[in-house]
Amino acid sequence: MYIAHSLGIGGTEKLIYDMAEGMAERGIEPMVCCLDRLGVWGEELKKKGLKAFDLQRKAGIDTALIKKMRRIIKDERPDILNPHQYTPYFYTICSSFGLRDCPRIVFTEHGRFYPDKVRWKRVIFNQFANMLTDEIIGVSKFSKKALVDFEWFPAKRIKVIYNGIKAENYSRDIDVALKRRSIGLNPEDQVIGTVGRLCAEKNYKMLIRAFAEVAKEIKNAKLVIVGGGELEGELKNLTAQLRLSQSVLFLGFRQDVPELLRIFDIFALSSDSEGASLVLLEAMASGLSIVATKVGGNPELVVEGETGILVPRGDSYKFSEAIIDILRDPERKQKLGGLGRQRVFEEFNFRKMVDEYIGLYEKLLKK
Repeated sequence: MYIAHSLGIGGTEKLIYDMAEGMAERGIEPMVCCLDRLGVWGEELKKKGLKAFDLQRKAGIDTALIKKMRRIIKDERPDILNPHQYTPYFYTICSSFGLRDCPRIVFTEHGRFYPDKVRWKRVIFNQFANMLTDEIIGVSKFSKKALVDFEWFPAKRIKVIYNGIKAENYSRDIDVALKRRSIGLNPEDQVIGTVGRLCAEKNYKMLIRAFAEVAKEIKNAKLVIVGGGELEGELKNLTAQLRLSQSVLFLGFRQDVPELLRIFDIFALSSDSEGASLVLLEAMASGLSIVATKVGGNPELVVEGETGILVPRGDSYKFSEAIIDILRDPERKQKLGGLGRQRVFEEFNFRKMVDEYIGLYEKLLKK
């Protein structure tokens, strides 16, 4: 049983959906428990005949949710509980505590907020939770370090399993010129693209300011932002203030992300913090050269100077400089993209990740 906030739009949410599908294909019976709402991917799992529970969490510590989740665990009798991210982990521990036949518990941690800090109530709870947890997973070395530094879990308890993607879905040939025209771009445009929720931690303001400098140097440059979120209006206002409205496209939520990635020249990730970014892996699998902030797990995915360029957090000048350098050197752009694609297929493929999780589950059940 996977436990998540929801299976709405987002990288972690899509990963859990893919993992559930992947487990089912391997003869393992998966189910998902969503604390807040099912979301689009949860509904898709139900359509495919998999079990997905919607607990409708209330604000604060929801004791009624703990009781509901405890009843589901008793009724469904899963062998493994695998919460993804901290709040689902908290409710997993509370719901399973004291059960006569308690399932094995595997906690997977993804990204972290920036700036991170020690929360003493959590640290105290974690000392208790650690004794009830069979395995702790970080999706990157950065995630592992954060669990040690800010949650006070013992480093020796934490294993790193990198996120993986179905890379073949992002390397199919399409009619690039036709796809560009469909969203109002010209074939000769130099396109910088990004995909993600429009929220503060992604720091799209820095990206837009960096693009303003790029547009001064490269007249046919365009910035395409795919995704929706609470900052959409604020970001559009900033774009208008910088007189970039004709050069920046806000596409909102799209279901054709693999095709859109294929029409970009560069993928830009301006986040203040990341765990092991799935969209970054998707962009690399699409053959794109990368310009990203040197934060979180990004340096573990992007090899500096080989598959992309990493710049300091929040530095719009260096971000724009990196983009301009790549756009002015088509040969280098192609080389960075090719090596990035190869790296994803070799190191971050979906089957490898699933194999590692299944191996871990089987080892726990043999004990």
